[in-house]
Amino acid sequence: MIAALCALAALLAPVGPPPEAEPPPEEFGVVGFPLIAYAPETSALAALVGVVFLPGSGPRPSSARLTAVYTLQHQAAVVFDPTLSFADGDWEVEGRVSAIRWRFPFQGFDGQAPRRWYTQPAFSAEMVISRRILGNFYAGVGGSYSLTEIDFGRRPPPQGLRGLEGGSMGGASAELRYDSRDHQLTPTRGMRYLARFEGRPPFASDFPHNRVTTEARAFFGDGRHVLGLQAMWYGIWGDAPFFNLNTFGGQSEMRGVFRDRYRNTHSAFAQAEYRSPPVYWRVGFAGFGGVAATFGELGPFTPTWSLGAGVRVLLSEARKINLRVDGALARGEHGAYLGLGEAF
Repeated sequence: MIAALCALAALLAPVGPPPEAEPPPEEFGVVGFPLIAYAPETSALAALVGVVFLPGSGPRPSSARLTAVYTLQHQAAVVFDPTLSFADGDWEVEGRVSAIRWRFPFQGFDGQAPRRWYTQPAFSAEMVISRRILGNFYAGVGGSYSLTEIDFGRRPPPQGLRGLEGGSMGGASAELRYDSRDHQLTPTRGMRYLARFEGRPPFASDFPHNRVTTEARAFFGDGRHVLGLQAMWYGIWGDAPFFNLNTFGGQSEMRGVFRDRYRNTHSAFAQAEYRSPPVYWRVGFAGFGGVAATFGELGPFTPTWSLGAGVRVLLSEARKINLRVDGALARGEHGAYLGLGEAF
């Protein structure tokens, strides 16, 4: 499967020299592509992935990413991620709106129990508005809402899980952020530090709980080679449902680990990625790896690792946007991933 994805990336690469004229980054533009692929957990799938770049000012261009997926297992997802910059970067708005009907695994809280699948139709929306307070420091406030259903099918669900009936969750957040990255989707230099508190009180949520997030990202590059580092920790206190516990895996956090395999009240991971310059027309390569663990009151300390490599196809030189094709291995599992922009 990984070889097939790499072949797809090669086919998408330009067969001639790059175009001489592309729209300037400060003008409206669209980069996107349709996709047909296969993965063991989803069967065959069709997807549309695109990024709309918006006119604006500031150190990082405004953009809105749209992903729509449908699989032969009748799974569907539509995700819209806008990131907007105003007033020379003094104001930033980040958001996400998603509607999904997807299958997820439940393997206990240490990821070692036999895999049991459940279907999760869900709608969620969140937004954070940030204001520059000094240099590259931003302070922000936000809100979120989600509505979730849970269906384990004909098999009886695991006993004792909080949230088996699904429910709604609303809340507010506050954050402090430092961000000197040169690009939102494909950073090559700069740093990003984040500290965020999210509260879901009883009057707004069926499952009142609080979450704290801390993150550090750093990018080092000479204009061609890039080294990216990321470390992250999530902590939850309160009555969080099992489908909203802290986890990792999937497209960006610990590729190779199946999303939601490990879950607990705390999770942490650290990963590194090297990205090469283009070595054949617009095609370059990447290598990455990481370590992670979940821990807390619901289960033991459970560590894991991941290691992988990928292909990068430069779709737009002016907008510095890559098609990302990655394959990764983890403890007892593997995964393949495609997307626009980098994992972190």
